[in-house]
Amino acid sequence: MQKTTEMTDPATGLRECPFCGGVAAFATVRYPKESEVARLNGQEVWHYISCVECGAGNRGLIGFKTTEAAITAWNTRKAADALRDEITRLRNALEWVQQTFGSMECDCGEWEHTDDYEDHADGCPEYIFGYIDRVLYPEK
Repeated sequence: MQKTTEMTDPATGLRECPFCGGVAAFATVRYPKESEVARLNGQEVWHYISCVECGAGNRGLIGFKTTEAAITAWNTRKAADALRDEITRLRNALEWVQQTFGSMECDCGEWEHTDDYEDHADGCPEYIFGYIDRVLYPEK
């Protein structure tokens, strides 16, 4: 089973860049004391994370008040994490199907299987694997 992993730098706790897979680094921006950003927020130095390879970053308009907030925002990948979890769930299900039905032999007596589910739904592994192939690889 193929496994997709995303790297986290143990020294910094930062995940790799979501766009190029590059190394991420801490960064800061300093606003002058008299600027609106510093005056309204009571803070001159703001934090963000940036990819050292492609330049992607999470600075936004002014940055984050703390390094921890910048790290949390950088490391959050809701959609990608949800997709990765779904891929893992589907791969585990496919592995179960292969282990459960893979050793069975077709006893339906037909040499050519139709796409009619009713004719082959009762434990015909050739039909099951053919169906899985058609769903996973429709371009075949």
